[in-house]
Amino acid sequence: MSDKNYKSSNLIKRKKKILHLKIWGLLILFILIVAGLAYLSNSDSAKISNIYINDTIFFDKKEIEKIVREELDGKYLMVFGKNNIFLLPKFKIEERLKNFNSSIKKASLTLSGVNSISINIEEYKPVAVWCNDSDCYYLNENGLVFNKASIDYDKNLVKFGDWLRDDPTGKTYTDPETFKKIIKLIEFVLKVPMKVVSINTEDGLTFNLHTDVGTRLLYEINDNPEDVANNLNTVLEKDAINKAQLNNIDYIDLRFGNKVYYKIR
Repeated sequence: MSDKNYKSSNLIKRKKKILHLKIWGLLILFILIVAGLAYLSNSDSAKISNIYINDTIFFDKKEIEKIVREELDGKYLMVFGKNNIFLLPKFKIEERLKNFNSSIKKASLTLSGVNSISINIEEYKPVAVWCNDSDCYYLNENGLVFNKASIDYDKNLVKFGDWLRDDPTGKTYTDPETFKKIIKLIEFVLKVPMKVVSINTEDGLTFNLHTDVGTRLLYEINDNPEDVANNLNTVLEKDAINKAQLNNIDYIDLRFGNKVYYKIR
């Protein structure tokens, strides 16, 4: 073997040795980093010990804390603890809380210290109730039935009936767009002045709006609420029907645009 070939062979061996050393060095460094992270993630100093939850109306805060604790329990890859501010499953907790109860509109998790997190629960606000023969349930702004109403619920809320059956929780009274139009019409009717106290429908197309003066308003879902309210106001003014006389009207049919019909009792 020539001197040149000998030197070349030694150079290759040296490079391989250096490469092996680098690989082992990187492997040891990786193991140390993993071990360090594993230690840190399971360290008591990094564990989440305090969970703050805002006040809720429709369920006990302890139920929320239980869910959070369950999600913080356990480890990633059987090594890295979840119960710390670095690796806590924030989005999974938020998603689970959102789906936990139909009254929850939004759930958010934020850090409030090295060992503390804050859970903010935003609940739906009732805009109406749906009632059967025995119970009433809250409806949100989209017509979703989200929780059973308490016995002393706000009696100023409009009462919907029919259309739904049994326990309606999680169901919608009608599609959100239609429901919002009905709520708008209710608000417009207040300016007449007249107050809608209950609503029912048999086919989901025509709605009977029962008012506090005993007169029913017939409304078609395809009609614009503001136009309907204007037509109602116009006919009341045109025919000089004051509030006292409204007691003698069985219904006012608002389903035919500018042509408004009404029936005397």
